Amino acid sequence: MKTTTRYITTLAITFFFFIISYALLQKDGHYIFDSTKFIIITLILYKYYDHLRLNHFSHLGIISAMVLHSLGRFGAFNWTIIFPWDVITHFVASYFITLLLYQALPQLQTKKGLLIILLASIGIATIGEFIEFGGAIHSPNGQGILGVESKGSPIPWLSPDYWDTMKDLVINTLGSIICIITLFFTQKNRKLLFS
Repeated sequence: MKTTTRYITTLAITFFFFIISYALLQKDGHYIFDSTKFIIITLILYKYYDHLRLNHFSHLGIISAMVLHSLGRFGAFNWTIIFPWDVITHFVASYFITLLLYQALPQLQTKKGLLIILLASIGIATIGEFIEFGGAIHSPNGQGILGVESKGSPIPWLSPDYWDTMKDLVINTLGSIICIITLFFTQKNRKLLFS
């Protein structure tokens, strides 16, 4: 196992344990479920790094998406850095989920296979949004099961939770499409880009 991969994994797990500890000190449950889930995903990525055909770029990308989400514990979803934090987080997550699927499934590294990868990536994002939305409608103040706090809808007649879910799905789809377009145009040179 590469030293860089071990270092990134250790750093990420330490960060997620910090988020859990911080939430417990604050006596609230915000991001405990998310951080626990992210620790498990990080360990799976580490254990199956070679099997999934990951490289430093894709590994760090997936870890970064989870860290971006977890920074929401400190109000990051109210930040705007060129784009709102939520948009950046969903875009990065979907981009790297798509890349992970591409690398893990070499039998789909064809033009037709890219469509299957795109649909699978959007499906994974949709499952996440269903879980998030389900938590949001069954808990007070829009606090979803995955630690989501709705900021409100710009459309007066549309629920903030509906708005957040639909917006997230559009950004997830955009992240996946951009990754597929990148892969489509770089397929012949993918060894240079993704190794």
